[in-house]
Amino acid sequence: MDKFCFLFYNFTEEDKAIMHAYLETRTYANDFPLTSEIQKDNNFLAHWHIEVEIVYVFEGNILVSVNDESRIMKAGDMAIINSTDIHRYDSTNMQSEIIVIIFHPELVGHPAGWPEETFCNPVFIESSRIDQLDGKTRENLLRIIHSIHDEYVHQRPFFRDCLQGLLKELTALVQRYFFSPVNGTVKKRIRLPDIEKIKKAIEYINQHYREDINLNIISEIAGLSPCYFSRLFAKYSGTSFNSYLGRVRVDAAEKLIRTTQDSIISIAYECGFNSIRTFNRTFRAIKGFPPSRLRNVKSFK
Repeated sequence: MDKFCFLFYNFTEEDKAIMHAYLETRTYANDFPLTSEIQKDNNFLAHWHIEVEIVYVFEGNILVSVNDESRIMKAGDMAIINSTDIHRYDSTNMQSEIIVIIFHPELVGHPAGWPEETFCNPVFIESSRIDQLDGKTRENLLRIIHSIHDEYVHQRPFFRDCLQGLLKELTALVQRYFFSPVNGTVKKRIRLPDIEKIKKAIEYINQHYREDINLNIISEIAGLSPCYFSRLFAKYSGTSFNSYLGRVRVDAAEKLIRTTQDSIISIAYECGFNSIRTFNRTFRAIKGFPPSRLRNVKSFK
């Protein structure tokens, strides 16, 4: 039955964009899972990632779509995009300057993703709602956004601690003033059933990559046949299941090699590889150099 699941669904144009969304995997400088960028006239195809994304519009207008909802955001508007939400940007026939802060939810105490029951609802926060805040709170909100970008760009001593503190303060303010339960419960986001299954699989991989995971195990978790799961995973993530699992394990291993004194062999096994040969081959294929080079570089720091 899986292969026929789309036949009875009436797709809108927004649905079609969601169906072609791809998984964006991110790498971070200094092993700190946060980026802050000021972007002009941004155009970005539908995509999704594990990280939370905060958008604030400085100037102009930009079309932002999150799951099944689209808004033309204007100066002073803000959007909070949760882990795995499908989103895209379109500046066609418009001009804009925005700041985009992307961070892994583990930085605010949610390693598996920000729970929907405490997440900002709705996604879009109009400038009129921000203007309703008292002057001190509004100024503090904007100060934190600017301070996060300043700390990220200049990376002064202890910038990681400063960034994490600012981020926790920002997310706390967002939840305090913009969290709006509907009849005591958060309004559930509308999502396509198949992509939800792939997201569930990816979340499982990200949490259990150290364990023995194979196609049969992960497809069962997703509730799909191995063959259909493989096709869907490639469609929505842009890569194969084995390639994605390998990248998650390699990224985790790279972080441990850079930040610990553990042997490369022990790190390989800790990150889910069943042999050092497989680890070395996979690491080189993804990173373009052997893992031993990281230790050589580290020794000169």
